[in-house]
Amino acid sequence: MIIRKLVLFGIMALLALAGCEKDNPVSTEKTPFVISTKIDSAWNISGNEKYLVEVKADDPQGVSDLKTAQLTIIDSQENIIFQDSLFDDGGAQSSGSGDLIANDGVFRNQYQATQITSNPGLYYFQIVVEDKEGNQSVIAGDTVEFSLSSPLLLTSAWSPDSL
Repeated sequence: MIIRKLVLFGIMALLALAGCEKDNPVSTEKTPFVISTKIDSAWNISGNEKYLVEVKADDPQGVSDLKTAQLTIIDSQENIIFQDSLFDDGGAQSSGSGDLIANDGVFRNQYQATQITSNPGLYYFQIVVEDKEGNQSVIAGDTVEFSLSSPLLLTSAWSPDSL
């Protein structure tokens, strides 16, 4: 009698698990993915300002599974001209990176344009995120124009009180 109940219980458990898998399949995806990037579209190579490069990423196993974010910059002839890491350490080991919160899935670093190139032109910024298992995201990125001047910036405005 006990054996019959155990067998019946086992069969019911297997059927329940099979139905659960069909209704709510378990994800086997392990690849990290990029949610968004933030890169200024124009950089001034004659100035001293720093520009922030940021990528927000996630992983099916959670942001704690993310390991690195690699920045690669390519010129118009498809040559790699610069490579560096973006950081998600809250500035602990990379105080100049601009990263604010450690292990939140937001990787950042800051650069002066002249750290990358002194030549005006269009450059493609590629970012790849890797997790602790070595899985890599698809490439995310944007095109940035390096020029000898910055676009005009409106810093203040006024108008008369009356005409």
